[in-house]
Amino acid sequence: MLFQKKIVRVLSAVILIAMLWMVFFIVQAIFARKVSHHEMYIPEYSTSILKVENEALIRAFFEEVVLKDQLEPKYRDYLTGDDSSDASYGIDVLATVYVFTFQEKNCQLLGVLMNLSDEEQFDKTLKKESKVGVGYASKEGTGLLIFDNNSSPLKATSLNKIANKILQESSSSFDLKKLDHEKAYVTFWKDEYVLNNGTRSFRNIQLALILEKENLTVKGHADFVYAKSKAYPVLKHEDLSIQSQFVPDGINETWTTSMKRIGINFPRITYVSGNYHYIEPSPVKALKVLPHFDGIYGFEKNMQIRIPLIALAASGDIHSLDLNSFKFAGKTYFYEQIDSKTIYLGQSPYVLSDEQDNALLKIQGNMNQLLEIRNGGMLARFLSMSPEYNAAEHFLSGIESSEFSIEQNGDETADLDGKIQFQKDRNALNETLLLVLNLGIFN
Repeated sequence: MLFQKKIVRVLSAVILIAMLWMVFFIVQAIFARKVSHHEMYIPEYSTSILKVENEALIRAFFEEVVLKDQLEPKYRDYLTGDDSSDASYGIDVLATVYVFTFQEKNCQLLGVLMNLSDEEQFDKTLKKESKVGVGYASKEGTGLLIFDNNSSPLKATSLNKIANKILQESSSSFDLKKLDHEKAYVTFWKDEYVLNNGTRSFRNIQLALILEKENLTVKGHADFVYAKSKAYPVLKHEDLSIQSQFVPDGINETWTTSMKRIGINFPRITYVSGNYHYIEPSPVKALKVLPHFDGIYGFEKNMQIRIPLIALAASGDIHSLDLNSFKFAGKTYFYEQIDSKTIYLGQSPYVLSDEQDNALLKIQGNMNQLLEIRNGGMLARFLSMSPEYNAAEHFLSGIESSEFSIEQNGDETADLDGKIQFQKDRNALNETLLLVLNLGIFN
């Protein structure tokens, strides 16, 4: 009897797998009726392009999620959710999708090129749902959506004209080989990324996202010329370790503004090597939160850290100032003047790493530190009500290890390598798709 039950279970599993594959191939046959070669309409003046291999993603989803019984309730909720619009857009969901950005009329616009299974239905639905900031056009089985997300978006009629113009242009001269990668489900190209207040930039950036079992891997390279001006010290690694010779302008501005509020005028940061531990509510009115981050900071101008500290001690904003430490908001901070443009500041004593090679960018360690809140109280309760925070918490909680780096390769190129390894019971594709759904990107 026990043997018969086992046979029944095995046969049931085989039948289920066969049925699932049959459903997949039926869906494939229904939607993949026409091939429009929509990639030929990618404008040669695009500033960035994202390529998503939908069919490969769906195949992998069946093999790695559905057939292994890892289908989360979130997927069922999304697929069976109440949608106020039951209209079909006539889009071939298994075809490759291209998302690109470009400049038009002094605006940055976003375009989505797709293959259509029903061009008439696509036009009918988009015309019915016409609204400001969204335009569309179709041609011979190709559909194009244009989005204007600027504060004062263009009218639908203007965006429709732009979309039609793109589809009427001759075949794109964009080199599609820049988006090719054998194992990647998602590839990305960008013409240029400028940072450090416009003093440095990566050009012809090519990235590939690979999802395989419990590993999420990013591979890429870019044109980059960098004349190393000096060797920086590297802090001993703890928790989430960050080393970077690139500090985005937004982060630079936020950090220098925060320091200004407590009375320290820092120059622009050009280098950082530090360890992130956690955040907690700040007892100081000038700051909303107090991050526990120990860091070596390099500046574009001379910075003598002891001068503003003496002024803060005189005004009573900090206490117990000596030659290498002081007290602020009830905590002891350590500081060190490394050279005329480099300092150390943190809650841990200054300890260097044995590894002193300067990477352009290196992040390694426990990414869960990004969500650690101590003495959170109201702040923690507020964040727990945020879908975005909960989505990030679920994603990060499943990570076993992570490392990202950008290294110089020769005189004129740089290589990017990144890897997130999830815990053994977590699948990289499943976790990534769940993150996208939980963030509400497709809502």
